[in-house]
Amino acid sequence: RVPAYWRDVAKSRSDLAFRNDFWRRWNRVTPGQVAKNRVLRVLLIGRTSQKQLKYEEKVLTDIVNETGGSIRPARQVDEAIFMAANAVGMWKATGFFGECDGGIESPKCIDKTREIYIKKLKEYEHKSDYLDQKGDSPWYMPFGLGRVYYTELHGWPDAAKVDPEDPEYQPEIMDRILRWRTSETHKISLETGMKSFFFGQAQPMGLSEPANQHFSVWIDRFKEEFDPKGLAAPGQPYIPDRMFQEHFPAAITDDMRQAVKKAEAGPWMGNSE
Repeated sequence: RVPAYWRDVAKSRSDLAFRNDFWRRWNRVTPGQVAKNRVLRVLLIGRTSQKQLKYEEKVLTDIVNETGGSIRPARQVDEAIFMAANAVGMWKATGFFGECDGGIESPKCIDKTREIYIKKLKEYEHKSDYLDQKGDSPWYMPFGLGRVYYTELHGWPDAAKVDPEDPEYQPEIMDRILRWRTSETHKISLETGMKSFFFGQAQPMGLSEPANQHFSVWIDRFKEEFDPKGLAAPGQPYIPDRMFQEHFPAAITDDMRQAVKKAEAGPWMGNSE
């Protein structure tokens, strides 16, 4: 399912006036319009024959007609890949990459994660720090015949307000963003069981991996066995831990630490909660 604001990003074509063009489009969109319209990209594959492909197309057409939708053929290019690589275009409507968390899990787990995240963002005191997605976050993508979902929880701040060298810089916003990303939203993943794919990349893995069955034990063993001198990716995957400890320890809240402990002592340890 395509996020609503990505449609306006695509329409803007990433030209030199991209950001102004995007904002002109997006500011006219209302939450009601977003709720009523959904764009779903579908790739049909005829694995056995042209006849099967025609059958798959008919099934899709029947589903669309039954649900009151309309079919709009897409161009025969994988534009998403090229757009994703274009940082100025696809990913930076606000000039800042602002993903909070992401994971690949069962539909039940992803749906629960989305439900809690939407509620938390709605109640968040400082949600104006981020691009207003008009109720369309997080986005998700089912695959494996619907058995598995991929999801991303976004939060896009204004780049000018988080750049120390910009006249519009507001340090309190950066403080809130780090806390929101590192503790508030990541805590949701621990509570629902959605395994984040940001451990060791942008989130302090040493903090939260006890809630994920202590898999760092295996990472350390492999490192010791095959890279005892630490030549490959020195310091990883614990660099984010060190950075947070040295530069912004307040990003890790007491609630987050408690969530890790609770998840660590989960049902597999005899804890009924």
